[in-house]
Amino acid sequence: MLHREALTLRPVGHPNRPSSLNNLAHTLRERFEHRGNDKDFDEAIVLHSEALALRPVGHPDRHSSLINLATTLHERFEQRGSDKDLDEAIVLNMEALTLCPVGHSDRPESLNSLANTLHERFQRRGSDKDLDEAIVLHREALTLRPVAHPYVSSSLNNLAITLYQRFQHRGSDRDLDEAIMLHREALTLRPVGHLNWPQSLNNLANQLQLHPHHPGIPSPPHRYYHHRRPPQYHFHHRSSHLLHLLHTKGEYMLHLIIPNDQVDFPVPEAARVNASACECPL
Repeated sequence: MLHREALTLRPVGHPNRPSSLNNLAHTLRERFEHRGNDKDFDEAIVLHSEALALRPVGHPDRHSSLINLATTLHERFEQRGSDKDLDEAIVLNMEALTLCPVGHSDRPESLNSLANTLHERFQRRGSDKDLDEAIVLHREALTLRPVAHPYVSSSLNNLAITLYQRFQHRGSDRDLDEAIMLHREALTLRPVGHLNWPQSLNNLANQLQLHPHHPGIPSPPHRYYHHRRPPQYHFHHRSSHLLHLLHTKGEYMLHLIIPNDQVDFPVPEAARVNASACECPL
């Protein structure tokens, strides 16, 4: 491995040793994702820890090493479920954020890293404080990423998911309404062909189906078309069919069953979004 050889050429005391440690750690993490060898993951954490130790308080790149180690510990927590890894990741992310004040180029990344770990701890332990703080952090990260930013759709998605989690926990329609609005905006930034297009479609459809004003089938058109005349969908079948949505393992499948040879009725937004997510034309 070239990164391992490079590290041997940068012994303790070499000014670029932290960079070589981080490079090797990142490569080991990628190999773990590909092959699943726990040894690679553990070594990556050891390397990131050494890199952090070589960047003491006051070092201009300390925040980067803090985020790297926190991210890897968070990932190991997701793999193994150790609360110790999660708690340490949160502590590291908190320190990193203090080193990324307003105006720092890495502040959005640091905000998201801390928010994600706090959200994870809420799911683990149920602390309202963690969930509320995660929402505040994701909201700030979003304000720092304008529409043209390459990661704005991720910030929209992160905030929407966390608001939806709070809706599930407390039942506030306001949180659900905002989550749906954010998912819609994220979807406009993830057109057909985008890697995360199906994910955004599924997230939006899932939340639309839980909206307190979400329609059944059939239902008054204004409830889901906002007083605009809904488009009409025509289906041609020789046999009787049934219309229902099936949600299995996070994937939506649309089954159309129409009782006549030709039926004309508006399809709710969640059904249309679900159909798009699994590339089933309506």
